[in-house]
Amino acid sequence: MFSLITSSEDELSAAIPQGIVVANDADNRRCYMLTHQAKRLQSPAIIITNHDAAFMPNIHHTRKDGSVGPIKFDRILCDVPCSGDGTMRKNFDVWTKWNPVNGANLHGLQLRIARRGLEMLTVGGRLVYSTCSLNPLENEAIIQRLLVEADGSVQLVNVSDQLPGLKFVPGLEDWILMNREMEMIKSVEEIPVKNTNLFNKHLFPPSPEIREKLKLGRCVRILPHHQDTGGFFVAVLEKVKPLPGEKVYTEKDQEVEKIQSATNTQRIKQPPKKKRRQGFREEPYYYFEADEVVWPGIDSFYGIRKEVDAGLFLSRTKQGKKRNIYFTNSLIKDIVAVNQDHIKIINTGVKVLVRSDNKGAPCDFRLAQDGSQVLLPLITQRKITVTRNDLVIMLQNDDMEMPPEIVTLDPKTQEQCTDLCTGAIAFLYKGDDVTIELVGWKGNKSVRAYVAKNDRIHYLRLLGADTSKYEKNKFAEQRDLEAKNSSEPDLSVVDESVKSNNENEESMEDNSSGV
Repeated sequence: MFSLITSSEDELSAAIPQGIVVANDADNRRCYMLTHQAKRLQSPAIIITNHDAAFMPNIHHTRKDGSVGPIKFDRILCDVPCSGDGTMRKNFDVWTKWNPVNGANLHGLQLRIARRGLEMLTVGGRLVYSTCSLNPLENEAIIQRLLVEADGSVQLVNVSDQLPGLKFVPGLEDWILMNREMEMIKSVEEIPVKNTNLFNKHLFPPSPEIREKLKLGRCVRILPHHQDTGGFFVAVLEKVKPLPGEKVYTEKDQEVEKIQSATNTQRIKQPPKKKRRQGFREEPYYYFEADEVVWPGIDSFYGIRKEVDAGLFLSRTKQGKKRNIYFTNSLIKDIVAVNQDHIKIINTGVKVLVRSDNKGAPCDFRLAQDGSQVLLPLITQRKITVTRNDLVIMLQNDDMEMPPEIVTLDPKTQEQCTDLCTGAIAFLYKGDDVTIELVGWKGNKSVRAYVAKNDRIHYLRLLGADTSKYEKNKFAEQRDLEAKNSSEPDLSVVDESVKSNNENEESMEDNSSGV
């Protein structure tokens, strides 16, 4: 389940958004996969958590008056577990394992997740419910039940005019239940005794009296054969007022005690011991304090802008050398402080600096490409502008022993390098249709870009440069090798033939001498 608080526009909003994105998954291993995928966003406003979304705990934050209360999200995506029968074109297991009751088995879990999402949604916010299933018990039946329970506090939004070019059909307003034996069940009265624990009244389509009120036709069904895709279901729900029985928190009526900022700082300084339950073994988060020993060197070397709060930088190590330094916005920092005892945070922040113990560099930390979009706008030094050809030279050279020499670069680039000492550096290029920012290292006579192979291919393509060095087709190479081997004569056979002939000649000579 993804949750989003929209960021506000201010001077540093591009680099430091004020909102947050919470990405949650119940599977601990999938959380780490999610962490890997989220790195590409280079965002200091993402938290990845590991909870059952049906029982997602409230995430608290400190309000302007110093009180603490739960966050209400203005955008929530519930991509719920489903039978996946819409993926039959690529998932062959569906063909052998599908049966009509799969949807009924998942209905309860899907409902609990969507219901919890609505509880965490702010008034005026929107929740998107989605599955890769076409079974109405996992789709329209869920939406129907949510709307009935909400009693007018939630509405189904018509988004058809916002999807130009997308082929889809409206949601179903009528459907028939079937059991494992493919027996049709048209009403509650027709439910067989053997299926009473599987089917209930909530799974049936709405009665004609309320069908028009629910407007289930506003749901979106994407069918595989319409545009060469899988099958999907999407519904957009808007919360127009608090849910029945929902507690409304106000600034004047708080049920939680006020917590001073000093207390929050103390909680960050002394995080709890590692938790050992259900695979949750994450290291705590240590935000920089006023006496952080590595900060003066970083600040002076990179020229961090004065308006940037040093307390937003953090590491995962309290004692010993810090290997990586991360950065978050202020809301993430507050959430970590307030929620670290009951929220399983798998990952947060973006890596901006990496330790590089180079005796020739004044600073022990180099720039990280993972966080370049965040950190580069915050620094005033160690940045140079380069040409397209400069970037191509650096990206096409990945030899760490023989990096490109500075004299091979544009004269203006060479002049900028002359003014800089050895250490980390950022290369900035702005073309007519593309802007590229890379991090690297400037030595005495050479420069190099710290860019992974896949990213090198990406940037070279953006620059319209040759990528053949990195795009070797191993299958084509194998075919060429096999073809080459098959076309060459078998020298071992020739050698054996020559050897045999020589032996025959020697034998004939011996026989002749004997005669």
